[in-house]
Amino acid sequence: MLPGIGVFGTGDIVRALVPFLRAKGFRVEAVWGRTLDAAENVAAELNIPFHTNKVDDVLLRKDVDLVFIICQPDLHAQIAVKALGIGKHVLCDRPAGLCQ
Repeated sequence: MLPGIGVFGTGDIVRALVPFLRAKGFRVEAVWGRTLDAAENVAAELNIPFHTNKVDDVLLRKDVDLVFIICQPDLHAQIAVKALGIGKHVLCDRPAGLCQ
């Protein structure tokens, strides 16, 4: 069984990524946005069952095993370290830090 996915970010790449993942058989379970409004809009547009603007709300979901971090670069390390610390698998967009 493929892992459930949580997506951190609401940009254009998310609108391309989610349909691709679903076509490959993945379940996209949650989306996080900097604002609740942004997360809600993407969730409604892409039919994602859960949306939030709180990092922990996605990371603590039992149906999320893998997280895609596609938000602003200054949050990459913070989210990745937290996710790895609680046993989630992580795919992080570049850069994974404040600078190269």
